[in-house]
Amino acid sequence: MSISQIINIYHKNRIENIKKMKNGIEKDLAIGSLIADLGGKGFKVVALFIGSCYRKVRSCYDKFLYGIQLKIEMRGRKKSEEKDVKLIPRISEIVGKYENTDSHFKTETLYVDLSPKTLRLELINNYDEYTEESCVKENTLRRILNDLGYKLRRVIKKLVIEKIPETDKIFENVNETLKAIEYSNETVTTISIDDKNTKKIGMLSENGKSYIKRNALDHDTIYDYSVKPFGILDLKTNEVFVTCTTSYSAAKFKVECIENYIKYKLNQGNIKKLIIFLDR
Repeated sequence: MSISQIINIYHKNRIENIKKMKNGIEKDLAIGSLIADLGGKGFKVVALFIGSCYRKVRSCYDKFLYGIQLKIEMRGRKKSEEKDVKLIPRISEIVGKYENTDSHFKTETLYVDLSPKTLRLELINNYDEYTEESCVKENTLRRILNDLGYKLRRVIKKLVIEKIPETDKIFENVNETLKAIEYSNETVTTISIDDKNTKKIGMLSENGKSYIKRNALDHDTIYDYSVKPFGILDLKTNEVFVTCTTSYSAAKFKVECIENYIKYKLNQGNIKKLIIFLDR
């Protein structure tokens, strides 16, 4: 009786169970045990049944017999911090001068006002054994900072391009008007308007995700056309109205969007006053 016939008669369920198992030590030992029960023969046949290769099955048999298992720390190249045990303490010493905590005290996350490029220069300038050629690269330093618990923070848009003397008073007036919104008065409606980033339309991925299989172009530089969204937010009802144009979002286009919004609101009631905030 051939090995294939033996497997089909006596080990068919065993093969199905092995195929369902996740890759790991348990699966390897199960494959090795099967080969042992077959008398240490039939490596190619078993590999064919489980959808693997001869070398893999042979390795599983060796693990089952001799307990051979390569340790994770013996595989591949060592990390930079493993080759240079002084690297982490030195990075921590440099970073300690720049670190700060969450300014809102909501989390224990640490931030550093230090880029990997600057950190690399600090290592080269402060320690003689690091040179431009021998010092670890920026990507490695970026990974080490993440491993140490330091995170990127969002860039805050707070620098004013041009500030006039009346700027503070203007914002005080805006904030007072926001607080004085008459939510119960249906004849007054308050909106905020804002332009959004131009969006490309086409077979693009833009690092998106989908539950079903979708294909996109391998380069996002080729697209059918682009649209410019213009948004209106009703500050009373939190309703959002977005209109897109394939040309420039000029003043005429914005006025038409606001007119369409007013027509929509007039169908719901009588509007006597409209308050508009810009980019709130």
